[in-house]
Amino acid sequence: MQAVQTIVRLVRHHPAILQGQLHTCCESLARQVKNLRSQVARAACQTASHLFHTLKRGMDPEAEDLSTALFNRTTDTNKFLRADANSALDVMTDNVSPAKAVSAVVHKGCSIFCSNRTNKNTVRAITKTKQK
Repeated sequence: MQAVQTIVRLVRHHPAILQGQLHTCCESLARQVKNLRSQVARAACQTASHLFHTLKRGMDPEAEDLSTALFNRTTDTNKFLRADANSALDVMTDNVSPAKAVSAVVHKGCSIFCSNRTNKNTVRAITKTKQK
């Protein structure tokens, strides 16, 4: 949890320092997004939002890998995690280059949502609640 908070502090106050180790930070962050502890996973999703918002196109190389973990969380049963993951993906699409955003959504998002029946059922349930 402290590592995630440190990444937030670095990205807010010293983004240039983070640029040199961005790939390593994003790999670690993706692992934390998948963490079974909801507090850690939620903090990691929020940190991903901060990274995408602050570094903007500097996050292009990391967008696909980080979006994979975030897309997995969008099918979570915990509505807070689902909302944070969706929010991070929204911030990603707003701040990375359009080509990278489309690539991440098409390649990573579709492969995750079409991979198993549980995800399909979750997507249907979420879509149904959004339509009401």
